[in-house]
Amino acid sequence: MVDFFLLLMLALAGDELQGIKRGIMEMADVIAITKADGPNKIPADKTMVSFQNALNLFPVPLSGWRPKALTCSAKQNTGIREIRDSVVRYVEYTKQTGFFDRLKKQQAVVRMHDAIFEYFNNSFYNNKEIRRLAPELERQLNEGTITSYKAVLTLIDRYNKK
Repeated sequence: MVDFFLLLMLALAGDELQGIKRGIMEMADVIAITKADGPNKIPADKTMVSFQNALNLFPVPLSGWRPKALTCSAKQNTGIREIRDSVVRYVEYTKQTGFFDRLKKQQAVVRMHDAIFEYFNNSFYNNKEIRRLAPELERQLNEGTITSYKAVLTLIDRYNKK
């Protein structure tokens, strides 16, 4: 759960725009092509253009913010300020539109459900009776002498009787 998603990419990685990256690219608020210096400068610039073109094909995100592709070099200290400025502009824009606060509220709900899941998951699997009974039910499942649903009901029933 983040306020801003910065995706760092390398030029000349060989698969800059393959479909495997599409899902993560759609989440990015800015894509920064790193190490854009020395012999990597021209390939980084070309990669940045390719990413920007790809970003323009995606639908506008719920935030309303149009993601950008940039280049940067920590070695030459170039592009870093532009990335920082993009983060600031994104936060200002999403606060102005109300998206920032809506996202925070949605994230709070998700965190609540995650915490509940984690609590019950830990409570269930750390229960002595469950730890004792689970291997036997797994053995029965492997032998085909019990169904998955019967095993679940057995474990839950035992857990609830703690």
